[in-house]
Amino acid sequence: MLKGQVSVEFLMITAFAFLLIIPIMLLFFIEAQDINEDITSVQIKKLADELEDAVNNVYYLGEPTKKTINIYIPKFVDSIDFVNNQLQFSVDTGASTYIVSRFVATNVTGSLNANPGMHTIEITAEGNSVRITG
Repeated sequence: MLKGQVSVEFLMITAFAFLLIIPIMLLFFIEAQDINEDITSVQIKKLADELEDAVNNVYYLGEPTKKTINIYIPKFVDSIDFVNNQLQFSVDTGASTYIVSRFVATNVTGSLNANPGMHTIEITAEGNSVRITG
């Protein structure tokens, strides 16, 4: 009878420990996702600022100015679009979807691959616009 009581007590302690661990793990995963979203947001804002500065610099220096920069595109960026004088970054983190926009001094043409990772892009002044390729 003593062996049975020890086994039942052991099972109760183990079950209690799992009941404590499960909510802690759930909280951990939720917080980790929030931190990843915050990091992605900061990375995208930095990317947008870098591109905005580079486009404005090339435009104000005029044709035939050309600038090559290295940028990092985070994993949650769905697309990068150039609409007239606006840079638009579509972001989908799974939990939220939003667009980061930056206005620049001139029309922007070209295309930019939204695959995550490091990219080398070329920004070229062309008359009254700027072309981005990468």
